[in-house]
Amino acid sequence: TNYHLAYTDIAGNNLTEKEFSIETRALKFWLDVPDVIPSAQAEVKLQVINYQNSDTLITVSDNLLNNDEEKMASTDNTYTLSPGLNTFTYIYDNLEKVQQHYPLIFHLGYKDKTETVSDVIITNHPPSIEPIAKVQVKERDRIEVIPLITDKEGDAVTHTIDEPIGA
Repeated sequence: TNYHLAYTDIAGNNLTEKEFSIETRALKFWLDVPDVIPSAQAEVKLQVINYQNSDTLITVSDNLLNNDEEKMASTDNTYTLSPGLNTFTYIYDNLEKVQQHYPLIFHLGYKDKTETVSDVIITNHPPSIEPIAKVQVKERDRIEVIPLITDKEGDAVTHTIDEPIGA
């Protein structure tokens, strides 16, 4: 909804004015995707807040894609939303660790509106290396650098340290 705000003096003269809009939403929605997928299955939750004081019908079409953007899984559902928070659980099977990520796209339809919410299921995160502090040594001094490397999925990580850059 668009509004017009005017600041006027006591004589009724407009001193300044501004146009603004306020979006009135009937629904708010998001996906809860687990950060780590411990198996070939992921449980994704569609969370929907119905701000209205009455039940609302919503249609949901979910699409799980592979890296080539090909549809792997899809369902169409109609739900009745109660006022407040509503949670719907979707289970996706046969997720491969080597695939690494699976885009998710949900299309929602309600009261002549269509909206889309999307996220990604990540099955294999790259390892992370903690920053290594700057070290100052004298020439020919021997040092030991032990990097801290972690992997969210708990995979074994091996590493190498090359010769100094520019040596």
